[in-house]
Amino acid sequence: MNWSDLFAFMTARDPELADHVVGAAPEDVATTQRELGITFPAVYVDFLLTMGVETGRFHPFGRGVDSNFYRVLEQIPPEDYDIHDYFLIGRETDTSRCPMVDLYLDLRRSGVEDGAVVDVEQGSEWEPEQTNDLTLLERLTRLAWRSFEAARFAHDRVIFVPVEAMGELPAVRQRVLSVLSRRGHEPTLPPLPRLDCLGSETAASFLHTTSKFKLVDVILAEDDEQRLRQLVEIVLDNVPGASIDERRPSLISS
Repeated sequence: MNWSDLFAFMTARDPELADHVVGAAPEDVATTQRELGITFPAVYVDFLLTMGVETGRFHPFGRGVDSNFYRVLEQIPPEDYDIHDYFLIGRETDTSRCPMVDLYLDLRRSGVEDGAVVDVEQGSEWEPEQTNDLTLLERLTRLAWRSFEAARFAHDRVIFVPVEAMGELPAVRQRVLSVLSRRGHEPTLPPLPRLDCLGSETAASFLHTTSKFKLVDVILAEDDEQRLRQLVEIVLDNVPGASIDERRPSLISS
């Protein structure tokens, strides 16, 4: 899966999106990398060329986070970190948030295609923190699924399946996928290392497999509340250890 797949997924669900995004100039992206002596992962370059200036109704790193490439460049050169190691990609602007957190590409751990992302709290000693195991493309995919797929449905429910050891995660993930497949859910995007996006004629589902917390998160979305309850019960009955996450009654509206 790449950025083109994800952007096609979004515009298929919101054709007007393409009319409201503005990309950065290719020569500016290329010049920045050359002058700073760094190389961006391909997914970040493609993102910038598509919507590096304006992102329309899509909030790629969450609401209140500015991802405008040119405003990001205004923060350079940094004073307390090595630009060859980290590059700012999202600046928190919502002053009501506490703490305010910026997003950086961790160039030391990024590859040619995709990138590692770390969070850094504003106003404190500069210390990057990897708050979850999602790559840049996976983060963008998670937000895109919520914004353009799950938001089309009226109801959702979160299920989680914890495991004792990380080695059990692949089997649990496959078990959930098999259960959903039997209910007509098919991939709507190519799978990523930790994410699966699925859907049917009447529903959508999303899996996040996280080694940090040793669990598989499952979001189920439906327009019909009765059908959603039935789907939830089927997953609970067929996936050992699965439970409804009462702490997160809805992720669509969050």
